[in-house]
Amino acid sequence: MSQVKEKDSLTTSPAPVSEPAKASPIKWATRQRPSAFGRVAFWVSVVRTLGGIAGLVPFLLSGSMSPDVLTLALCALATLVLLTTRYRWATLLATPLSAYILYVTFNQPFALFDLANPYGPNGGFPFFIVGVVAFALSILLLGCLIAASLEILAQRTSPRWVFAALMSLVAGLMIGSIFIGAISASSASASTNGPILTNGVPTVHVGAGGFVQSSVTISKGQDLLLISDSTVQHDLVLGAWQNGQPVTQNEPGAPAINNVVLNGQNVTLGPFTTAGTYHVICVIHRNMSLTVIVQ
Repeated sequence: MSQVKEKDSLTTSPAPVSEPAKASPIKWATRQRPSAFGRVAFWVSVVRTLGGIAGLVPFLLSGSMSPDVLTLALCALATLVLLTTRYRWATLLATPLSAYILYVTFNQPFALFDLANPYGPNGGFPFFIVGVVAFALSILLLGCLIAASLEILAQRTSPRWVFAALMSLVAGLMIGSIFIGAISASSASASTNGPILTNGVPTVHVGAGGFVQSSVTISKGQDLLLISDSTVQHDLVLGAWQNGQPVTQNEPGAPAINNVVLNGQNVTLGPFTTAGTYHVICVIHRNMSLTVIVQ
């Protein structure tokens, strides 16, 4: 009996070793039900697209167009279209687009100025809130798309705490920024506390459609610094708008201001050595003018 058992044990084949399970390939051309990150990214993209379209309206009304604002609106629209398809590859393509949206937003000349000056000349505190919300939404969109892309690549759902952490972080940044801006001291404005100064030089900001203030008062012998808050071109001369037409005028005592181009960079006018009232206009944008009072 023992010999038979030994023979049976020798002839018995070993149990097969199971191979590790392999992850199934990702079917990029199939649609999927979006995760929590995907759903938030979609609705944030809707808001960003509507905001981008609304941001184009002032430029269309002013007869000028900012390439950066147009780029932001088109990128937001493209991101929304991709997310609407619900294809897996669409989420991955939307991620670099959202990163570019955030990059362009942070590189707007007026953006950091407005965030650092909640009561500044570019619309004051309400515009500051709009800027904070726009930045928060851009960060949230990028964060959700990155998380959704990682879920697709890993073929698993992220832990719930990751979603909660991202939402809490963005909400905290937004609420904290608005709170700090609300309690901060108001920046000096030309209408109440004299001209804004940059390193001691009187300063006027120039938006896409015009000067952010209609007049500025400076002392005799001072320069006037113009800071461009957009990439829209302005062509400045001494003169006035009459019947919808720019009229160049020679104003005695004024420094030479003849076709000074402002196109995303800063320009210094002056010095203004003679007391008086002078008028600077842009010949491109209708009724765009600045009164410089020298005392």
